[in-house]
Amino acid sequence: MGTGIMKKSGRETITGCIRRFWLYAVGIGISLVFLSGCSGLQVFGQSVAPGDTVALAISWRPDVSKDQAEIVIQDSAGTLTLPATDPSIRNWMNVYPDPVSKLVVGTATQQDLGVSALSWGFAIDSVTTNGDKDWFETVLFLDLPPTIAPGPATIDVQVGGVSILPQPVALNVLSLPPNSPNLFETSEYGNLSAARLHSMERAPHYTITFGGTVVPAAIQVDLSHNPDKDNGGPGQAYVVPPRGDLRSFAWTDTGTTMRVLITPTWHKSPADVTRTSGDPETLKWFKFYVAGGITGLQIDSVQAYGSDGNPVSGLTASLQ
Repeated sequence: MGTGIMKKSGRETITGCIRRFWLYAVGIGISLVFLSGCSGLQVFGQSVAPGDTVALAISWRPDVSKDQAEIVIQDSAGTLTLPATDPSIRNWMNVYPDPVSKLVVGTATQQDLGVSALSWGFAIDSVTTNGDKDWFETVLFLDLPPTIAPGPATIDVQVGGVSILPQPVALNVLSLPPNSPNLFETSEYGNLSAARLHSMERAPHYTITFGGTVVPAAIQVDLSHNPDKDNGGPGQAYVVPPRGDLRSFAWTDTGTTMRVLITPTWHKSPADVTRTSGDPETLKWFKFYVAGGITGLQIDSVQAYGSDGNPVSGLTASLQ
């Protein structure tokens, strides 16, 4: 979605880990996501000192994980490439809009609510996510190298040498003594450790999506996987729906098999989901994740049902 950067000096503090993250992430990520509309560059605190900790909003890219990406810093002295494992990359997390925000409510109820909420939501769906309702902005917390050269510089995020940003983020490096990286101090827990920062990043997971010509009243997916930790193997299954306001989930897991039941929860009119002939684009709303460290997950069967309870054909499921 949007891109941008915000500086945080190592000498500044706020109280509370939760307050800190939302001041940073929501103020940067969500503002950039929904106000820039992915069409241009937005920068917060463009002038920085060497060693500053900055927050970089790097767009909506569900197809890219932290482990795939490299940070490429270009300054007046040359190019520095940081691998995903570099300790300067403090955190890589996703931030989401408030589910009761005017943006979400206005888009769902087809109302502008005095702030063009419907227009912004339409832009996100049509331009950025292609109808996927899992709206988020990935935000990266990065310690700038203390040796970064004064003058114009850019930060880019690349996968396989190709940028995933609309354009690299520009900044101006001041000729100042290096700052210390931000400690993320809190009044309750002391400084946030690297482990606590990384705990907010996405865990390894599978993604299950649907396609076809039918938008059913209910979906049943049967899956199987290698034995979990209670049955001699690794992990334990955990099903995660991205947007609980769009459909209802129920799931069970035996340690080697899983069943997921999905039904729509709300639509503005019956025409939105006609149960057997609705807009196939809304099948994106049924996407879900399976996390928890299990291995060997596979889809055994998928069944769609109409509003009369009878099976209907035309639905497919895919696993990534």
